[in-house]
Amino acid sequence: MITEPGFRLTLPDEWTPIASNDPTRWGYQAANTTDHLTASILGDTSGVDRDQRGAVFHKLVALRRRVETKMPGFENVSVTEATFGESGDVLAALYTGFDAARNRRFHCLLLGSTLAAYAFYYEAVDMTESEAEGRAKSIFNSIDVPR
Repeated sequence: MITEPGFRLTLPDEWTPIASNDPTRWGYQAANTTDHLTASILGDTSGVDRDQRGAVFHKLVALRRRVETKMPGFENVSVTEATFGESGDVLAALYTGFDAARNRRFHCLLLGSTLAAYAFYYEAVDMTESEAEGRAKSIFNSIDVPR
């Protein structure tokens, strides 16, 4: 079990932390595979009313998806449309992508609680689609953020 300021999650198998100078960003590398996870607190949403939080969250998801294909060298990355949901007071969005040039698969889960917005970015290289999806789901299903 990983416990950081603002969230908890469980990683399958053995993972090691990746050093970060950013106090709102955490990284973890799997010991025996080519996958890793980056977790970020994107911003404070306390004091934002429900309607504004939803609008800001949708804009944040659109921006994050757009960045996936706009970085130099990543123009041919394919990204799915985001799927949105909500559980209690936590907004959720998920999209996936594939970078054929690097055989890289990624899954991005964004959560918007009444306290903060979070991004959980799972990335795997040289892993089959079903393997990467299974590992991402396992991690994402374990995430707990304050409501």
